[in-house]
Amino acid sequence: MNRETKGEKSQEGLAYYWPSILLTLSILVAWEIAIRVRWINPIYLASPTGAAEAFWELVRTGEIWKHAGISFFRFGSGLALGAVSGIGVGILTGGYTPIRRSFEPLINALYGAPKIALLPLFILLMGIGELTKVVIIASSTFFSFWINTHAGMQNIDDLLVRVARNFGASEMQVLRKVKVRAILPYIFVGFRLSVGQALVLVIAAEFLAAKSGLGYLIDAARESFQLERLISLIFLFGGLSFALNRSILFVEEKLSPWKERRSR
Repeated sequence: MNRETKGEKSQEGLAYYWPSILLTLSILVAWEIAIRVRWINPIYLASPTGAAEAFWELVRTGEIWKHAGISFFRFGSGLALGAVSGIGVGILTGGYTPIRRSFEPLINALYGAPKIALLPLFILLMGIGELTKVVIIASSTFFSFWINTHAGMQNIDDLLVRVARNFGASEMQVLRKVKVRAILPYIFVGFRLSVGQALVLVIAAEFLAAKSGLGYLIDAARESFQLERLISLIFLFGGLSFALNRSILFVEEKLSPWKERRSR
């Protein structure tokens, strides 16, 4: 590990993010100035301060909490279902050759199917209830979890497995205490990729088949040309994506402290 990497790894707290904070503030200030001096027509783009006022109104009236709770239920349910199925299948296909030969070609073929384009089909099959939204999110996030878990199982050091078996570990103990721990970094990469996919898909699903949720609020703001509200909700999703990503990294550090982390 080089000196620069060690220095970055030792930095903690807000100081680490100062370059990003300054860049973001600079963009927002330039954006605000461009709107106020009419370099950008406010008819086409709301200002950051206008978006902040619109967001505060959503918070003050409590409207944001009701819709956010519904969206998070859909998001969490779909992500959990995708994680359980993707990790489970990835362990099987990555660790057992007969299963890999049977299912890997089929999964790879399904991976190329456009998931959001399948939403109308899911609506026809299952209606416009909550199950449809959860399934469309799970069907996409499944592949991120599967790809990373499968790759992790393929890259486990055979020496670790042999040592565990030589010490009398059963196959289940080898799986739980050696293989699953070894693939944790791969699984967390799957989580980081899937969070972004799930956020996009929950918005898309609520655009097409919902009368509630943050995606519905965005679509309603678009239809009524409430640019301030629209921009504020887009900022909200950006903040949520960042917060979730950092939370995943934090949990990863706690569960796999042996993993060398080269960047934050």
